[in-house]
Amino acid sequence: DKSLKEDKDFVLEAVEINWGVVEYLSDKFKKDKEFILKRLRDGINIIKYIDEALIKDKSFIMEALKANPNIFKDIYPQFQKDKEILELMDEIKHPLWKKIINPLTILLFGLFGYWFLGREKR
Repeated sequence: DKSLKEDKDFVLEAVEINWGVVEYLSDKFKKDKEFILKRLRDGINIIKYIDEALIKDKSFIMEALKANPNIFKDIYPQFQKDKEILELMDEIKHPLWKKIINPLTILLFGLFGYWFLGREKR
């Protein structure tokens, strides 16, 4: 029923039950940035079904990638080669804490902990 496709509560519940219904969303939801980003954060790859204008909007695609980096394979090929988007993906894959906490740091903390906890108290 068309009226149900426009009912936000119904659509949200339907998506929770079976995310496959995103294919049949009304245009209203295919253009709703908040709705799309929320679904992406929930792990639902809705990118194939959104409005064409949003698919071509680089700033929105960057927001979408932050919400769910797994959609990278589904964005336009020219965006997959875009320098800003590639830098964003590198930042998402390798956040600062992963650069700071590397295997050498873990080894040094481990050795310090072993030395500190393993010594005899006098």
